[in-house]
Amino acid sequence: MERLIIKLSTLILIVIAQGCYYDAENYLYPSNSACDSVKGVFSTEVKPLMDVSCKSCHSATAAATSGGAIILETYDQIKANNAKILSTINAATMPKGGAKLPVCDIRKIQRWFDNGMPNN
Repeated sequence: MERLIIKLSTLILIVIAQGCYYDAENYLYPSNSACDSVKGVFSTEVKPLMDVSCKSCHSATAAATSGGAIILETYDQIKANNAKILSTINAATMPKGGAKLPVCDIRKIQRWFDNGMPNN
């Protein structure tokens, strides 16, 4: 009987220890070092991202046919469409036909918006 209690106690401790495995900080809060220094700078973070992710449909030449007549090439155009940009990338409806933007990229755009959309 005593052996059974010891075996059961050991088994319970193993199960509890396994359950705590995902309580480690690195599993709960994974670090994305590329995103740790997001500053919300238009010229180095937002504009390159928009060029890569949006320009194929939202350029001056493509917007009429595939971009809903929304052009996102310049600072003024991107700033003027800020609410649409943020809502569509968060809803994963843009980029059209592609996967949702990585969280880090969305953070860069969000930080720029939160900082007042400076032309920096």
